[in-house]
Amino acid sequence: MRHLLVIFLIISAQLMASAEEKSKDWLEFYYLNPKPDEFISQMEAWQKEGVLRDFNVQPVLIAFISQLMRENREKIQPWWLSLKEMAPEDRAVFGAALLFARVSEADVIVEDALGKKFDDEERPPKILEIPLDKTSTLDMLWGFYYATGSESAVRRIVKSFLYEAAPLKPQGVKIPEGYIPFYTELPRLAYESMHSNMLRHEALVLICEKIMESDKSLTPPEKSNLYDLLSEVKPEKYPVKKEVK
Repeated sequence: MRHLLVIFLIISAQLMASAEEKSKDWLEFYYLNPKPDEFISQMEAWQKEGVLRDFNVQPVLIAFISQLMRENREKIQPWWLSLKEMAPEDRAVFGAALLFARVSEADVIVEDALGKKFDDEERPPKILEIPLDKTSTLDMLWGFYYATGSESAVRRIVKSFLYEAAPLKPQGVKIPEGYIPFYTELPRLAYESMHSNMLRHEALVLICEKIMESDKSLTPPEKSNLYDLLSEVKPEKYPVKKEVK
């Protein structure tokens, strides 16, 4: 009996891990095969997995859901009604996504909750315009990409490499002793996230190639890092450049 119980626990753990991976893949590769009708079931799965309350995942989810709303405006109200029974803590990411969606169907729900006309000054910036040196911006840009496959989101992430030249202590700005500004970490974080996603997304590699080959606005640090990334995933086409001694 104990042996059977151990086997049952192992199988249960494997099934749970498989379900969590399926939920992750549904989000990450959504842009390749959009299935908005599965959104509510995914929200319920994320609720069971505790994902909706995970502060580390929320920025990705908020951006992702906001773009689903923009592409499925007629479903926003039915989705909202379907989620009414969820705990407020689990429904919070949907509520935040309403603000970022920037469509009238979402605004109606927000205005109803606020009990007044929605003021544009209360609205957060567009996702593609959020300052890059905010800790949640990269995650939101990836959420935007997973929902849409947008080249604009990728180009925005590439701009993170501009911070390579940013000074640790900007002139005229008082920096507390020992404090390291987030923007100094941004190029490395952008590079690592780009690399891991390029290994999983062929479409992303093609976008990076397009930017590399045709975007005349690329700056030296953007171009250098983009080339290095491509040399890691397509070394036959982008050979590693030898350092000049």
